Amino acid sequence: MMMEIPLTQRILLMHYNEDGGIISEYDCHNLYGLTEARQTHIALKDYYSERPFVLTRSSFPSSGRWTAHWTGDNASQWADLYYSIVGMLNFNILGIPMIGSDICGFLDNTTEELCSRWIEVGSFYPFSRNHDTTGVAPQELYRWPTVSAISSFILRVRYSVIPMYYTLNYRASTQGSPIIRPLFFEFPTDANTLAIDRQFLVGSSLMVAPVLDQGATSVDAYFPAAVWYDFYNYTQFVSTGESKTLNAPLDFIPLYILGGSIIPRRTNPGLTTYETRMNPFNITVAFDSSMKASGELFTDNGRTVDFETDSNLVTFSANYSNSKGFLQSTIVQNNYDSSFSNAISSIAFLGVPAAPQGVSVNGASWGAFSFSNGVLSITNLTLDVTSAFEIQFS
Repeated sequence: MMMEIPLTQRILLMHYNEDGGIISEYDCHNLYGLTEARQTHIALKDYYSERPFVLTRSSFPSSGRWTAHWTGDNASQWADLYYSIVGMLNFNILGIPMIGSDICGFLDNTTEELCSRWIEVGSFYPFSRNHDTTGVAPQELYRWPTVSAISSFILRVRYSVIPMYYTLNYRASTQGSPIIRPLFFEFPTDANTLAIDRQFLVGSSLMVAPVLDQGATSVDAYFPAAVWYDFYNYTQFVSTGESKTLNAPLDFIPLYILGGSIIPRRTNPGLTTYETRMNPFNITVAFDSSMKASGELFTDNGRTVDFETDSNLVTFSANYSNSKGFLQSTIVQNNYDSSFSNAISSIAFLGVPAAPQGVSVNGASWGAFSFSNGVLSITNLTLDVTSAFEIQFS
């Protein structure tokens, strides 16, 4: 339940004037949070010579340059689960991309069902944290076997797409582009997307359509006109701009890949990001209606302050025409000698019209591939993501 308290409670009067009457408290109240975060960020960077992580609740325009943000004292209520998506979208639009809400709720006692649904959504917050206040029932994710199993599964999904999130963070830092996006960002001419705030996109590649209502085991999701692929089984759905009712039992959250995307992922994600990065990449190529796809991958050591130079950036492009498919990587920058795995072990092409008769990797014939239901899977690869490569099939 949303709390309504006077603006004057626990703060200075809003009409109080600072600095001899030049600036009103109403206009500058959150500047304290901004300047505190900024100075903390600068001090930590100067002292450690590494990228700092700062987290604040008080923010102001430009806070996103200095700090992550969480949305504050939400409650363990279904309405607040929904509001967390609204807040996440708003803050990304406003240039504060590292954003999240307290998973399972901060105030009040959560429930097994609510916590299950919340961790499914919260695993896709850029800043993902379970957090609550004192005096309420414990809500660690292991408290319920159901929540524990759901958390184990969906957090591994999150860790598998950490390369995508990390690349989106890089673009947020260098270009100001949002990590989490409303559907109208990618489909601005589709008026049906303008009011959608119960679904969201991670970058331009992955759509999340969660259950936000108590007792529901299905969810109505809108699919703008495009080619979509089920994240879990790669089933293709070509939408003309329509809604679908999706099956979503308690232990399941619908996820869809947008055609035209190339998503680098980590294989067999571990319990930590360190363990996860020791495992090889796998790449998903999802063709759009024009039979094209593109993507990119940014990597660095996670600590350098000179991330724009001490890093690697790779772009991927793919197309399919005249019964021939092609994937190419381009090394834009290679200035980081990673201690983590750079290996690519497998590549999946989604939306391939017919089974290929042959596959080549860097010009050499490759026999480890299979085809089923429009999905070409190439396995047992020994590619290095920091070296340019070409895949062809026909």
